[in-house]
Amino acid sequence: NGIVYASSTSVLTTGSALVFNGTNLGIGTSSPAYKLDVSTSSADAIQVSKAASDGYFVQYKESSTLVGYIYSSTGTSNPFRIGAGAPKPLSLETNGVSRVLIDSAGNLGLGQPPNAWSGIKVLQVGSYGGFYNLSTAVGVSNNFYYDGTNARYINTSAASYYSQSGNTHGWYQAASGTAGAVASFTQAMTLSASGNLLVNTTSENYTASIITANPITTTWSGTIGLRYNVSGQTTNYYKGMTGTSIQSAAARGLHIFNYDADSNPGILFYPASYQGQTADPAVVIAPTGSVDIVAAGATLSLNRGSYSQQTKFYQDTGGAGAIYETTNPSVKLIVAAV
Repeated sequence: NGIVYASSTSVLTTGSALVFNGTNLGIGTSSPAYKLDVSTSSADAIQVSKAASDGYFVQYKESSTLVGYIYSSTGTSNPFRIGAGAPKPLSLETNGVSRVLIDSAGNLGLGQPPNAWSGIKVLQVGSYGGFYNLSTAVGVSNNFYYDGTNARYINTSAASYYSQSGNTHGWYQAASGTAGAVASFTQAMTLSASGNLLVNTTSENYTASIITANPITTTWSGTIGLRYNVSGQTTNYYKGMTGTSIQSAAARGLHIFNYDADSNPGILFYPASYQGQTADPAVVIAPTGSVDIVAAGATLSLNRGSYSQQTKFYQDTGGAGAIYETTNPSVKLIVAAV
């Protein structure tokens, strides 16, 4: 089966260096198992050289369709190309498993092939995570892909994404859904270009650094809120998640409120030494509008334009009280303890 060839001394010879068995051609092996079977004990096995011009080193075709190639371009800035013909993806594998896959749309998957993203360039990591670019926006996705028309769940679970466009940031959420179903996102939070943080709203009709469309809700039945309104706003406060309107927020200014469906103690102010729910507050604004100074020995001061002109109301721990001013005569009224 040996092929006659010229040795290094131009002597015609045969042997295992070049063998053709009628089907396969072997170089360095007397038993070729493939169309071209190369075996060598040295580090270098195959070298392909060509003139300095653009062209293929290797092409692989199925019938007449190009499915894979190695291509060289002239010039130091032009890449050396290893590619797959359309519509084949290109895969890097270990142990027969695809670890990195680039699909025909140019999207890259790490750990698994990317889902059927369309119109968006994405780096998908596993079956949940993704880093994408859409026009001028970039973002991080969780458990969804975009098919060119709709966002769809990858797995049966909730989904979310973060988007950055210019100097605006947005956080979006979708409730749990079935794999393959359309995911509907709501914009949960926005950091606007002007530096305002908007929660559950995209409107900047308020002059504050943190703006919420609804009050801050607790894990109990009540609702607390802190909000600043400008003229013309007619949004209502709402009780928790029930949607029951509590009070119109049309008035301008800072609104601080506490609403509890079971019992409303009002708004409580605690000192820095607050030790838990059993501690007494320093000041209480009751639902009726009265103001109680609870701390023993506390003083209520009313200032008339400056701290040098004050009217003070004082009660000591023994129950005695006084009303006095900082101007003479300082003491106006003394009430002895009973």
